[in-house]
Amino acid sequence: MLGSETLDVAIGLVMVYVLLSGLSSGLRDVVANLFDHRAQHLEAGIKSLLRDGATGLARELYAHPLIQDVPERGAGGGEQKPIHIPSRSFALALVDTLGRKAPATDASPGDRSVLTLASIRAGAAKIEDDAVRRAVLTAIDMAQGDLDRALGNVESWFDSAMDRVSAWYKRQSQKIVIAAAVLVTLGLNVNTLAVIEQLSKDDALRTQLVADAVDATAPEGGDVRDQYEQLQALGLPLGWTAGWPGAQRAMRPDDDEFRLWEDAFQPALGWLITIFAVSLGAPFWFDVLGGMVRLRAGARPAGGGGGGGGGGSAGRSQGTA
Repeated sequence: MLGSETLDVAIGLVMVYVLLSGLSSGLRDVVANLFDHRAQHLEAGIKSLLRDGATGLARELYAHPLIQDVPERGAGGGEQKPIHIPSRSFALALVDTLGRKAPATDASPGDRSVLTLASIRAGAAKIEDDAVRRAVLTAIDMAQGDLDRALGNVESWFDSAMDRVSAWYKRQSQKIVIAAAVLVTLGLNVNTLAVIEQLSKDDALRTQLVADAVDATAPEGGDVRDQYEQLQALGLPLGWTAGWPGAQRAMRPDDDEFRLWEDAFQPALGWLITIFAVSLGAPFWFDVLGGMVRLRAGARPAGGGGGGGGGGSAGRSQGTA
């Protein structure tokens, strides 16, 4: 069993990672909202699915009233495009667009008021791109005359494409998270090794962080400024006010001698550890934190001391990864 002090140091460190990950995720969300990443990835995925360069279907789809009425839209400037399109809305908008492309017949010249599988199929047959045309015709033909089944087949086709878009977005988002982790770590000069050293020496800081960990709630997002202020309020060795290598040098104010390990290799190693940890995300560290708090509670006698109560900076809002 880990010693009580060692476990408390570990809990305090993980609590710091939760806060840093929340700040990093908050920066990721700011960038995503600023550049409308979700809307752009969705549009790119639909254009890829419908081969927009050859068919123009994606442009027509986005102009359809069913898509125009989707409430979840991007927050960027200019035209606010949807960040999520329900598969049913996509299927209905697509078959409606295709059905109204069907050539008029002698029986119903120019009539587009009633959609039928026949009119939808006739419109699909006019799609220029062979791959898209075959996919839509297959969805219609496999329905065996049932319009609702045809819509379901189109929905499944769309959902499969959106799974790929989601995976693509997550990969791109993770790159932003890593960049944000680097920015947060270097901007605040968060050296994991220095944090561990401070937690080992500072009983009050360690007790505060353990109490925050016990009271912590699930990460649910939050304002970047609030998360930054929470970190600043902890009293950790952060920042560059004491010069290179930063706040940890302030712990030896009467010693100006440059030391290769303490002033070069140790900060670099500490930053790398922090960047890696922060890039794992707040949800990951919150799960780890919960397990460690339960371990600590199980190792304490009933009614024993420790860090209960006293909520603090960490128990408020953490960002998601």
